[in-house]
Amino acid sequence: GSGVIQDVNRQSLYFGSGADVRGAGTVAVPGVYLVGNLSDAVFAPRVADQKVLASRFTADATRNNILLEVARAYLGLVGAEARLLALRQSESEFAEVARLTANFAAKGAGREADAQRAKSELALMQNTAQAAEEGIITWATELARLLTSDPSVRLRPELGDPPLIQLVDERLALDSLIETALVSRPEIAARTADVALFETRLRQERIRPLVPTISAGISSGDFGGGSNQVGYRFSHFGGRTDIDVLAVWTLQNLGVGNRAIQNKVRAEIGQAEAYRRAMIDQVRREVAEAHAETKTNRLQMEIARRRVATAQKAYAQDLLRTKDRLGDLIEVLSSLNLLATARQDLVQAMVGYSQSQFQLYVALGGMPVAPHLRDGDKK
Repeated sequence: GSGVIQDVNRQSLYFGSGADVRGAGTVAVPGVYLVGNLSDAVFAPRVADQKVLASRFTADATRNNILLEVARAYLGLVGAEARLLALRQSESEFAEVARLTANFAAKGAGREADAQRAKSELALMQNTAQAAEEGIITWATELARLLTSDPSVRLRPELGDPPLIQLVDERLALDSLIETALVSRPEIAARTADVALFETRLRQERIRPLVPTISAGISSGDFGGGSNQVGYRFSHFGGRTDIDVLAVWTLQNLGVGNRAIQNKVRAEIGQAEAYRRAMIDQVRREVAEAHAETKTNRLQMEIARRRVATAQKAYAQDLLRTKDRLGDLIEVLSSLNLLATARQDLVQAMVGYSQSQFQLYVALGGMPVAPHLRDGDKK
């Protein structure tokens, strides 16, 4: 056959949104390109909302735990200061007994052994007070760490008896408290949001093969050019707009891959449900333990108060009998030791009660930011 061979030299230029334009063909690289499965467009916002919700509840739980640690550290510091004050008071009483017995021994009205024993008891109480001062520094450092403050600056609470803080009435039934905790605890709400998240993802994977993947490209610019076959070489520019839309249905491995993804999400749902049930059990245990601890500390506090009153009265009577030379030093020291121990136990019970109240309040899902003092108690 025969034909005509032509030597064609052409050129073109496109500028604007997009790239790679050849003749009348569409823009190969769109300026704006959108692609996605319709299931993602429907369910991805819901999944994102549930993630945010779970993160918010987790943040609330973390905030509650930090506030609980701060409350415990503060009450520990207050209790350490109160124990030191009680020890100083007992130290002054031991010093009075030591002075009294030393005077009796010097005048020949008492034994030297009694004076030495009283002096030894005084030294022991002084060592205990020194150890209590170290405990104050430890609690102050721990509180400074939780407050992210300079530990070299000593934190000193208001002196006096430890505050009695009641946030929850411990006389309430345990069943009602547990029911309140199951509704209010942010940890359970966070785990519930996780379950809802995976359930949403399962619905998304179920409909993914049934809906198309949409691909849309939009470009706009100016295009022009020429060749050696026409009267112009590089001109005749004009605006053009290209819009391309494509819908594709896909199956991963003929649907076997989609089924595998759905089974994976079902397993994640089961795992999230297990975590949620474990958290419910943990909340029940925490509420029961905090409730029992609060009632125990309340009882111990009442017993310690009676012990302090009884020991104070016994010590005053024994000291008076000793001053009148009608009693024995052993009885005075025994009463004084009982009094000192009762004071320490009372402080410990008061601090433990307030700490357990915070623990119970947090276990119920509350945020310990507004404590209330019991009527008649010191701040």
